[in-house]
Amino acid sequence: MEKMIFSGYGMFITEENGKYYINFDEGGISIKDIRYEISEQEAIKARQSGLDAYEVMLTSQSRARKCNL
Repeated sequence: MEKMIFSGYGMFITEENGKYYINFDEGGISIKDIRYEISEQEAIKARQSGLDAYEVMLTSQSRARKCNL
């Protein structure tokens, strides 16, 4: 079962079966909710500040694009 761990800085972090996910709107004009898997360390970092959250969002996007997700 998915459990919300944190909400703020334009994103929210969930945990499901021991895996962490960052969820946010990736859309421009229209809403495009997206979910990327992140590490526990990234989940902790994203909760620290808006800048840290933004860095984790960019890193997770880049990682997903390299894997064609």
